[in-house]
Amino acid sequence: TAFAQCKLAIELNPTADNYYNLGFINVKLNNKAVAESNFIKSTTLNPKFIKSFIDLGYVQIDLNKLNKKKKLITRLQSTIYQN
Repeated sequence: TAFAQCKLAIELNPTADNYYNLGFINVKLNNKAVAESNFIKSTTLNPKFIKSFIDLGYVQIDLNKLNKKKKLITRLQSTIYQN
């Protein structure tokens, strides 16, 4: 399955892209709390991975984590304005 392949990919190469892909799959499986964790790891590994920030925000909205959403926006703004 795609889920198993992503888990294996992370074991072999724990990159931001691989965590993002696992998060995306977890969203599709309606495992949003797990997806949130995957997207957080992805943005930690690559703070310039804007797509991961956006999907993290959507998941946090779905989970009604508005306080975390504000922190996420602040983090994203600092990433954007550093360039």
